[in-house]
Amino acid sequence: LKGKISMQKTLSSKSSRVRILLFIVSLFISHQVFAEVSIPELNGRVNDLSGILESIQREALEDKLKTIENNKGSQVAILIIPTTEEETIDQFSIRVVEKWKLGRKEVNDGVLILIATDDRKMRIEVGYGLEGILPDAICRRIISEQMKPHFKEKNYYEGIDNAVESISKIINGETLPPPKKKETASSNNSNIMDTFFTCLFLVVFGSAIVSGFASGFLGR
Repeated sequence: LKGKISMQKTLSSKSSRVRILLFIVSLFISHQVFAEVSIPELNGRVNDLSGILESIQREALEDKLKTIENNKGSQVAILIIPTTEEETIDQFSIRVVEKWKLGRKEVNDGVLILIATDDRKMRIEVGYGLEGILPDAICRRIISEQMKPHFKEKNYYEGIDNAVESISKIINGETLPPPKKKETASSNNSNIMDTFFTCLFLVVFGSAIVSGFASGFLGR
């Protein structure tokens, strides 16, 4: 009887250790599954964390994206990262857009071109204000026809540039609220000077008329 009790205690102890070990393993697995890649800060319109673009190529893309924003107000940004880990590129792109807050708040016309180089995944995330002209079908077509063929040849800049050109043409054909013009200090000074000279002209011209009228009416 004592032997049976001792064996039961041993089995119970082993069972407890197994349960604890399984619990630790499950915690580790769950942590690995739900670990998220941190969203980088928005530093300019082109954010290349994989280093696939040369500086002159980044500058050329920056200029094109700046032109889109100046002409139409829509904000387009590019993010290139190595991987999204276990998270799908769709989920990751939504988190990026939410953090970066692309596009104008009242129009919601932001666009994100997301590229995960190691995963060989691409995604174009579009704000609600542009979904009518840039639906998922068009975005997938831009990726498959404009980006992937060049990416297979490792011509990353050409693929991204083609996508930017396609998006630019589509946005330029859409009627959107014009971008807000920022008044500079020089323009404000110019307006003040114009007002001053206008008032001065009116005073001098008015004085001459009054003087002539008074001279004719009252005499010298």
